[in-house]
Amino acid sequence: MRCDACSREYGEVPEYLRTSVFEAHHVVPVHLAGERKTRVEDLALLCASCHRLIHRVIAREKRWIGVSEFAAIIG
Repeated sequence: MRCDACSREYGEVPEYLRTSVFEAHHVVPVHLAGERKTRVEDLALLCASCHRLIHRVIAREKRWIGVSEFAAIIG
């Protein structure tokens, strides 16, 4: 697995912990997607650090930031 924002794989983390590094992030905000079942394509896989940071940027900018835009921000 690799983070969709920073591309880090966390190979140095023991295998039994590696999946705990990653979190699902909605590609479209839940309040805009409406009530429906979440599909795999509705989610991005982010490491916990990027997930926290993308939400910080969204709060600061007061608008939705997509994963590709966020990836450009963090370089």
